[in-house]
Amino acid sequence: MIDWPDNPTRDDLVALGAYRRLTAAEAATFADDVAAAFPDLAERITIFGCDWLGRVFAADSGRGGEVLMLEPGTAEALQIPCDAGAFDDHELLHLAEPALALSFYRAWREAGGAAPGPGQCIGYRKPLFLGGVDDLENLELSDMEVYWSILSQIISQLRSRSG
Repeated sequence: MIDWPDNPTRDDLVALGAYRRLTAAEAATFADDVAAAFPDLAERITIFGCDWLGRVFAADSGRGGEVLMLEPGTAEALQIPCDAGAFDDHELLHLAEPALALSFYRAWREAGGAAPGPGQCIGYRKPLFLGGVDDLENLELSDMEVYWSILSQIISQLRSRSG
C-alpha cells in the first residue's frame, strides 16, 4: 500500500513519481518533439518540468513567463496563471489535484500501476485526441521520449491537414 500524504509537499510529489523538475539536458530531449506538436510556442517556451502523464510544464516568455501545461495525450496547451517559481511553491502545494491529476494517479497506483521512473511516463495507449478514453485501462508505462516523439508526429500531421 502506498502512503499518500494529506498535504503533499513538492518533495512528496517527486518521491511518489507524480512530478519531476527537469534539468536543462533532460528538457532538451523533449524540446524538438514539443516544438513539432506546438510549433506556435516553440520559440517562446522553456521546459522545466513534467508529470506522471507525460505532460510538460514550460515557462512562456510570450506571456510574461506564465506556465503552460503541454499535453501530448490531448494535443492541448493549457495556461496556468503563475510563473515557474510560483508553480513549484504554490500550485503544487495547494492545487496539486488540478495541476497533476493526482486522484487519477492515485487510482492508477492503487490499481497496481507502476510509478514512472526517470525518462518514463504513464501514457495513453490511444490518445484522447484520437478518441481514446480517459480511464485506467487506456494507460500504460511508456518511455517518455518515445511517447512524445510518436504523438508529436501525429499531432503535427493532424494540424497540417486541418490548417
